[in-house]
Amino acid sequence: GDLDWFPKGRMDPEFEKAAFALEKGQMTQDLLKTSFGFHIIKVDDKRLLTPAAAKAAGPSDPSAAAGGQEYEIRARHIFLSTQEADALESKLIQEKAKRAIEDATLKFPVNAPADFPVNVAGLKPNSVPGVGGGEKGTMRPMGPNQK
Repeated sequence: GDLDWFPKGRMDPEFEKAAFALEKGQMTQDLLKTSFGFHIIKVDDKRLLTPAAAKAAGPSDPSAAAGGQEYEIRARHIFLSTQEADALESKLIQEKAKRAIEDATLKFPVNAPADFPVNVAGLKPNSVPGVGGGEKGTMRPMGPNQK
């Protein structure tokens, strides 16, 4: 895709470092990895920013503040997104972990007898939790004339 003209400070730092290291007509020799994916960059043109354009672009290059010259480039790139690959890798890892757990449960089964006592603090096995009871509880008996 055509990226049009851009000064330093507008792109991903890795992308910018590689792009500004190229001369007009040059292309990266290897794939460049950034936080967005992989790129092949070609610089179509390079020009010196005018002082007004550099001021409008904002502070980007420390050498410009020290009286240096600031450039902008016109570049194109081929972009290969890694988002799908990253999502697939995560899914494969989760599936692998799930299979490992299933394999472990098949290889090392845990069997407990039906009358195995389970003691949990506060558990009352013969009561229904949360419904109340007693004379003033929510399940108190009601007479025919009560609402």
